[in-house]
Amino acid sequence: MLTFPNSGGGKPFIRLDGRTGTFSLSSPDGEAPDVFPMREKVLVADIKRAEQGWLKLKDGVDWQLLDDANDWGNPPSPDHNAAVQVDVYCADWPEPQVRQLRGSSRAVVGFVTRLDAAALDAPEGKAIAVKIGGTRIAKMGKGSTAEVAFDVAPRDKWPDRAIFDEVAEADDDAAPPPPPPAPPKSAWEGLEDTARL
Repeated sequence: MLTFPNSGGGKPFIRLDGRTGTFSLSSPDGEAPDVFPMREKVLVADIKRAEQGWLKLKDGVDWQLLDDANDWGNPPSPDHNAAVQVDVYCADWPEPQVRQLRGSSRAVVGFVTRLDAAALDAPEGKAIAVKIGGTRIAKMGKGSTAEVAFDVAPRDKWPDRAIFDEVAEADDDAAPPPPPPAPPKSAWEGLEDTARL
């Protein structure tokens, strides 16, 4: 059986490696993510629109959003883990500056949970802004996980959540990339009879 990875929407992402505490950005060309130094960078999180769900990474990505944030029930499979996703913005990133942070590791869930706690009584329509500090590796049971330190910006410096919509609209207005060239005819020769459905 063929298995095709499903990115759950195809948004550009930022990844937090729970073993090393490093952040990586997806690249537009699909190459391996590049490590991006986040220390002393301001990160804005649309924490009020964060979503919870089940994430499976084995044999491709499968993200299943919870219908009700409090209704965890049983995972869809033994390979699915409780996870969180949130859109984040950083003016220092190369385009696009809005990316999705998603994960089921203790590092990601802990980071987003701490952001959520810091933004509990956020002013209406505002997104939390934090300055990323260092990361430390903490022992957890038999393993370890990264803990990201951050300082919360003064609330009068928090941007409007509309920044996420404005950046997304600007990305949508950009000219779409040209379609890939058609494969040479020789690549299709001899396949006509076997490729019929």
